[in-house]
Parts: sequence; C-alpha cells; structure tokens
Amino acid sequence: MNAKSFIKTICSFLPRDMFYSKEYREYSRILNEYEKWDERRILDFQTQEFIKIINHAYENIEFYKELYDKNNIDINSIKSLDDIKKLPIITKEDVKSNIDKFLDKNINKNKVFETYTGGTTSTPMRFYNTKITNEREKAVYNWIWNKFGYKGVGKEACLILRGNTDNDFDLYKYDAFNKYYIVNPINIDDKKIANIINLIYEKRIKIIQAYPSLIYLIAKYVDTNNLYSKVKSVSNIFCSSEKMYVFQRKLINKAFKCKLVDYYGHNERTTLFYYDNNKHIEVPIYGITEVLDETGNSVENNERGYIVGTAINNYAFPLIRYNTKDSCILLEKNNGHIFISDIDGRAGDFLVTSSGKYYSPTNLEFAIDKIDNFKDVQIVQNDYSNVDILIVPDENYCSEDGKAFKRELEKIVADEMNFHIKIVNKIDKPKNSKSRFVISKINN
Repeated sequence: MNAKSFIKTICSFLPRDMFYSKEYREYSRILNEYEKWDERRILDFQTQEFIKIINHAYENIEFYKELYDKNNIDINSIKSLDDIKKLPIITKEDVKSNIDKFLDKNINKNKVFETYTGGTTSTPMRFYNTKITNEREKAVYNWIWNKFGYKGVGKEACLILRGNTDNDFDLYKYDAFNKYYIVNPINIDDKKIANIINLIYEKRIKIIQAYPSLIYLIAKYVDTNNLYSKVKSVSNIFCSSEKMYVFQRKLINKAFKCKLVDYYGHNERTTLFYYDNNKHIEVPIYGITEVLDETGNSVENNERGYIVGTAINNYAFPLIRYNTKDSCILLEKNNGHIFISDIDGRAGDFLVTSSGKYYSPTNLEFAIDKIDNFKDVQIVQNDYSNVDILIVPDENYCSEDGKAFKRELEKIVADEMNFHIKIVNKIDKPKNSKSRFVISKINN
C-alpha cells in the first residue's frame, strides 16, 4: 500500500463531516430546506438567483454585454423570471466560437477548472467551473442519493461501473476513503461480467453507480444464468450519462429487484432531473429549465421540445438560456417543478467483437480526447472485422488527427479490428433526435 492509499484508509475511519467544505455544507442545508418549500418560495428563489446571474453576466462577461446590447435589451427591465423570454437563446456553437468571451473578465484563471462536454454528438466544448460549483455539484448528487436510500459516500460499499481507469487488466481498484470498488468498464465480456457479479456477492455491494448500457449487460447475465441470489445485497442502482431505455429498465429491475434511479444532467450544469415514478423531476434550485420548440416558444403539456437551461451556480462561466439540444416530452409544471419524460440524449449501439466483448458508446467516447479538429464523428461497425470512422473535418483538420483517434480506439478495443477513416461532408441525423455515436450493423 502506497502512502496515499494508507492515508485514505486512515481517514476513512474519521467522521465524514470533517472533510466537507463550508460551501458543501451550506448548499446541503439549502437543498434540505427546499424540500419543504411551496411553489411561491421556489419561484422567489429562482427569480432572485436569475436576476443576480443576469446582472453579473452583463457587467462582467464580454459575450453577454455584446449580445444584449446588440439586441437592444435593457438589463434593468429584467425584473422577473418571465422576463427570461426577452433574452436570446445561446448554443454550443456560440460558446465554442467565443470561449474567452464567456469567462468572467475579473476571474483569476488559476482559480477555475477547465472541463469539457461529452463528445458523442459533436465536437467537445471547453468551459470552466470553480471550486464553489464543484462543491455544490457534490452536495446535490449526495442529496439525490440520500433521498433514495444511499446513506452517503464512504458509509456503504459502492461499485463504480463507469469512467476510465488506469489499468486495463485489473478487475477493480479499491478506494478505502469512499468505500468505492471501481471496476474497469473496458473489455466487458461474459467472463468479466461473472467476476463483477462475484465481486458484488463477496463484498456485499449495496450501491452501484453505472452507465445504463453496462448495468444492463450485467442484468442480462444475471437473468440468463439465474444468479439473482448473488446480487440481492444491492439496494440502489444510480445511472447517468446515457439514455436508459424501457427494455433496459425492465430487465435491470427484474435482475436486481432494487431501487433504480437515473438522472439527467450534463457537464455544463445548467439543469438537473432525477427519475422517480415513471417521470423525470426537476431540481429547480439547481438551475432554471425551459422546454421550448424550434421557434423558442414554450411547448404545451405532452408535447416534445428542447431542454434549455440557465446555470445559477457558475459565476465564472455562466451559461444563460443554453440550448442543450436534448429533447424531451413536457408532462406538466406543478408546485414549482417541471416534470418530463422520454429524454432523447446520448444514444448509440455497442461495438461488439467476434470474441463476444461489448464496448458501449460512452466507453469509446474517451478516444475523442485525442481528436480536436472535427465537426462531427461517428463509428459504424459493418461486421466483426471492419469499422468505419466517419469524420466531418473542420478547417484545421489534418490526417494526424484521424490517426490519433484511430490509435486510441485500437487501445480501447483489445480484439483485432480494422478501423477505416472516412472523411465525409456530413453525418445524417434522425429527425428530431441526436445522432448515434456508434452504429453496429451486427445483430446483437
């Protein structure tokens, strides 16, 4: 055990509250109080935070100053949440084209953290968070977990089946401080799934955090091999980062017989929903959410529209009326909350090898970090041996970009596959839906 692991193990025996920041504790307090608020109190809070972020953006963010002046918007006329409709909607392209103009002119760059959006549907977008936004993010997710029975990070054994790990060969690494069993999600096959199920059984795992596509594969194996007794210790499964389909939810519920919660959010941190009782429920103090049609007007109940969010926690890099390009069906607005269903976000097939290994779109997405100069990208598997990489280049693209992306995919996919780079003018997208990052023509 190295020194860092030893210290983490010692710290795991200390009271958890010792390690929470003042910002974390304060935001946790607000989240707990908010559950008792009525519609009026929620609206007052949103209005107050909205006015604050709008005025800050106009005074300190070059992009908004230019945008609002260009559109003859009197910032002093913005006095209520209804006035949000006066403001232009911005897009990911606006942010990428004006990245430096979105950063607070008074901010010390050493005080912000650079991060990126996922790149499954377009070029990743760079933006910035602060320590405050990061601490509030931890608090809100812990609040959701607590709400559904998870006692908290570091209090119960938790299996992490998502993200990227350092070693492609280990089944898992253990984080004693957080009581995390972090499984490497690369190279998922039946043997690895069996080992994961044994890990759940031997360590009496209670909580699982996973990509929907990966926990579905495990559920399918449990169901096929009648291994229900080996996963009965699991009390909660929390999923994010991919759309969870009805067939996935049904089988996961059957295999694990526990509380299954997924939530909708994104790295831009403008809006957040959690799933309960067949619908996604907004967390209204996290951000301001609108569901709008193509023309920017609010949709009616039971109509599909785009999710547009306004961040109220990030003053260093505020996103105001940001079109996520994710669509959903608006169910209703009630008691200060928005209820939605059928979110169309990240989607895609598995890449499947002749030896039976599966690679989800989210696993393959890590390769995108190796390619900068593209407008769009898609992976199309024609058969077990041949995979096309469709790239729509931008003006700075060169052949080395494609080769770097190809090399990274070859690292992720351990089996022998032939990747073919194809430069295209565009990638066709289904109407009213995001394109799939991975398309597999193999019947799996």
